[in-house]
Amino acid sequence: MNRDLPAAATTPPGLTGHPRETIRGAFGPTNALPPAQARLNGAYTCFDTLGSGGTAIVRRAHQASLDREVAIKTPLRGASSAAAVSRVLQEAWVTGALQHPGVVPVHDVVTDDEGCPHIVMRRIEGWTWTELINQPEQVERSFGVRDVLAWHLRVLMSVAATTHHAHGRGVLHRDLKPDNVMIGAGGETYVLDWGIAVALDERAAHRLPLAAEQNSLAGTPHYMAPEMARADGPALGIATDVYLLGGLLYAVLTNTPPHPGDEPQQVIDAAAAEPPVVPTQAPTRLVRLCMQALALDPAARPESAESFRRFVQSYLEERDADALVEAGGAALLSLRERAGDATATQVPALFATCRLAYEQALARAPEHAAALAGLDAARTARIRWDLARGDARAAADLLQELKRPEPALAEQVSKALSIEATRSARAAQLIADHDEAAGLRTRMFVSIVIGLVLTLVPLATHLFDRDAPTSRVALGTLGLLAVILGMWFWARDSLSRSMLNRAVIQITAATPVVQLLMLAGADQLGLTNVQIVTLFPLIAAVIAVCFAIMLEPWVALAAATYGLAFVGSTAFPPLRWIFLSASNAALLGVALWRWGPAALKSWIRFRLEKGRRT
Repeated sequence: MNRDLPAAATTPPGLTGHPRETIRGAFGPTNALPPAQARLNGAYTCFDTLGSGGTAIVRRAHQASLDREVAIKTPLRGASSAAAVSRVLQEAWVTGALQHPGVVPVHDVVTDDEGCPHIVMRRIEGWTWTELINQPEQVERSFGVRDVLAWHLRVLMSVAATTHHAHGRGVLHRDLKPDNVMIGAGGETYVLDWGIAVALDERAAHRLPLAAEQNSLAGTPHYMAPEMARADGPALGIATDVYLLGGLLYAVLTNTPPHPGDEPQQVIDAAAAEPPVVPTQAPTRLVRLCMQALALDPAARPESAESFRRFVQSYLEERDADALVEAGGAALLSLRERAGDATATQVPALFATCRLAYEQALARAPEHAAALAGLDAARTARIRWDLARGDARAAADLLQELKRPEPALAEQVSKALSIEATRSARAAQLIADHDEAAGLRTRMFVSIVIGLVLTLVPLATHLFDRDAPTSRVALGTLGLLAVILGMWFWARDSLSRSMLNRAVIQITAATPVVQLLMLAGADQLGLTNVQIVTLFPLIAAVIAVCFAIMLEPWVALAAATYGLAFVGSTAFPPLRWIFLSASNAALLGVALWRWGPAALKSWIRFRLEKGRRT
């Protein structure tokens, strides 16, 4: 025995009961009894006995006015014991004041012809918790449950909730044990026998003795808290009932009380100074909670009955979640093995299995550490697989769901996003480069303007200046280049949107540049003006063939006309300007045939949309 603790209280003289029975102790002072509300004469008819204790007997009765069965609790009439009467009335006051679903409702307090009070209560049909702890098959049969432990834990939660409610009203039960818990046929739970309840503070002191003033032994030895076993009134408090809740959990886990034994004084001595034997065949988390609640030091116990209830609730939630976590763990193992294989088609299904299992577990237990860790591990594995197959966006979206992503993984995702962004930009540019509709109207307009210039200028030259010297031809070619460059500058945005647009304007500008170079070297080559102009269609034919091969096959038609113009110019030099004008007109005609219809439709849509906006 721990010598630092006060000695246990001495068992009251003459006590011969079993340690599982309640020691009532001395009864502290209370106010005067309230006046009787009614008399038994004709109002109630009593029948068989439902149970009896140290101070009262409970009988089944019939209430004539409401034609219903009730239970009537009557003090035992030893020697007209005032203490017994006070005990019964005290319980009536407590249960009437608490008004909680877990407390048996008191309908009335009546007196008989001899002035003896009788407490009229709801008749509860069911079992004591002791009976159901001892007979698990009865639980299965009567309530249709498979998980008997979970069912008992929910009963314990109900008892804890009722106890917490009583504490909130300033009442300390002091005698929580399976015998004092009743389970109704519908599964409802009632905390019975408030006969030794005391007041925690002044809130209930007008009807109950103060806990701090209790200096006599009271309670059930098998379940007593150390401070109760020492009759240490000032030490009584909420932690005392929390200890008793721990004793109830102990009974559920082991089917024995925390302080077993047949000799009352030995049991009380053990309760005062020795912690209960740690259960070995029980879930670890429940054992931990049980032994914490049964701590010798009240300060080491859960801070309230509600805290105790929440611990039990958390266990139930996490226990349900454990099975889901286990199922998710098997899928997670397979997922991790395949995370680096971009060709592993099973990964999405495995990830979905993991995610469903862990999220369902977290729905039951939001703080379940294994479920949280498993979900993050599954996400991490899926991110690695997404990176392996080049889907940086999917990896980045999933990375946002990780609370604490690995820095190295986050960096990998960032790099992959950067690479993917570059690829996307290139792909978009490639698509834009090959989009014939990009800048179509502008391309068509520029082609028409330049085509008309190329057609009309050679024709005018043939009519008015057929034998113009090289200098004037060069000047005219330079003017044509200026027109082309001017159009390019004016429509630079549209003409730079696609490869086709850029090629059209660049090749068109390159043609007069080549012609100017030929004109500049004419004297060195000994070429005449006629010979140089005759070569212009050949230069255009070569350029058109290159354009047709690289971008637009239809330009080959124009290349053919330039070839014919070259042949015609060599055969009929005086008509060289006519052949050049005709081949340029053919190029314009081909452009109109190829781009004209689409450009016209685009222009019509543009005008219609503009009209709607205005």
